[in-house]
Amino acid sequence: MTGSARIGNEKVAEQTVDLHSHTSCSDGRLSPVGLVDLAVSKGLAALAITDHDTVAGVGPATAHAKELEIVPGVELSASEGNSDIHILGYFIDLESRLLIEHLEVFRSYRFLRGRQIVERLNELGVRLSFDDVLACSGGESASIGRPHVAQALVDNGYVGTLEEAFRIYLGSHAPAYVP
Repeated sequence: MTGSARIGNEKVAEQTVDLHSHTSCSDGRLSPVGLVDLAVSKGLAALAITDHDTVAGVGPATAHAKELEIVPGVELSASEGNSDIHILGYFIDLESRLLIEHLEVFRSYRFLRGRQIVERLNELGVRLSFDDVLACSGGESASIGRPHVAQALVDNGYVGTLEEAFRIYLGSHAPAYVP
């Protein structure tokens, strides 16, 4: 997002920010440090770290960022009927024990959901192991999502692309989908 602001009658320089980013702590490809480096190389003024159901990437990103403002955030998912709704929270309290406990519940559910998706894939004749998914996610402490399963499907030759994995197996109307 790019925009400029006014202080009084004086126009402030235009700045670019990214208010929705994911690190390898959830389903992003870059580590928190790598994402900060990319944001700096692109000239961003601020970057919100909004991983799915975890704040694990905020600390490392903040510690590494020297010339970039890090906005602590999180992305939560909810359902309304058959629709998934993604809610972004900004400037969250990273010290909130209640928040961290709730995020751990969500992360645990994501872990269970990942196992259930792999079980459905196995029932469909796709011999993928949950360890394959863990290898794509960064391990048991990561916030596992369908993109990790999709990557495991690509890595193991069951599909050619992530899009194909979602279309054939993981999308909301596909046979291995778990809400």
